[in-house]
Amino acid sequence: MKLFPVSVVMVSLVSGCMAPPPVAMQATGGSMSDGVLMMSTTYNPEIEEINWTASNMEASSRCQAWGFARALPMADTRQACLSVDSYYGRCESMQATRTYQCAVR
Repeated sequence: MKLFPVSVVMVSLVSGCMAPPPVAMQATGGSMSDGVLMMSTTYNPEIEEINWTASNMEASSRCQAWGFARALPMADTRQACLSVDSYYGRCESMQATRTYQCAVR
């Protein structure tokens, strides 16, 4: 009877370790005078995912350093596969780039 609670705890610990690690974007370009910021990251889409919350916070922090209030993500997130697994034909390295507009309010 005590084996059931132990197995539930073990399964939850193992499944928690198997979650994909989040990847945050970093500033890669932009224009302070235009209030435009470009953020990018490279990741393995098979095992990682982009942490959009952390990426948005980083973009807002960059815009605030320029004197703006926050960053607003634009709808043009671009993704490109950088390398393909030759055996399975799956993308093993993806680059994602998102443009942000720095806002005064």
